[in-house]
Amino acid sequence: MKKILIFSFLFLSLVACEKIDKNTQFSINTEVAFEVPADMATQTPIELNAIPLVVDSKIFEDYNTSIDLIDKATIKNIELQIVNPQNADFNFLTDVELYIEADNLPKIRIAWKNDLQNNQLQSFSPDYLPDNLSEYLKNDHLKMSVVLLTDEVLQQPVRFKVKTSFYIDAELIGK
Repeated sequence: MKKILIFSFLFLSLVACEKIDKNTQFSINTEVAFEVPADMATQTPIELNAIPLVVDSKIFEDYNTSIDLIDKATIKNIELQIVNPQNADFNFLTDVELYIEADNLPKIRIAWKNDLQNNQLQSFSPDYLPDNLSEYLKNDHLKMSVVLLTDEVLQQPVRFKVKTSFYIDAELIGK
């Protein structure tokens, strides 16, 4: 009988811990837009200015945690998508690299795609870094920049957005 009680107690403890873990594991989605100007030189790396990456800290309240309690933040998915002109595609690109930077932290490459083929894609997902980026997401001054290598001269500017989904694992407030 004691064994059954002990086993039951341990089982319930594990189930409760899993439930708490699920309550502090969630996703955050961000979106940043960039514009590639027309008439840019080809085969020369083009760096598009760093744009603030806004993390909605209110989502943390829904999970009874806060941005400073992030234990782990990894990229779940990244997608680049043409916004304007609507009939444009990524054929003008050969390589793309995405970087994030934050105050007092080094600028790091988080995603990349090399040797893009002319597949007339209007969206694609690059390869991305599997590392823990929690220190970056905790920072109030997070920015994203892009470095492109083109193989075509654009006749008009192309605007695209970068949609990023981060997996977050955070501690509960007051834990």
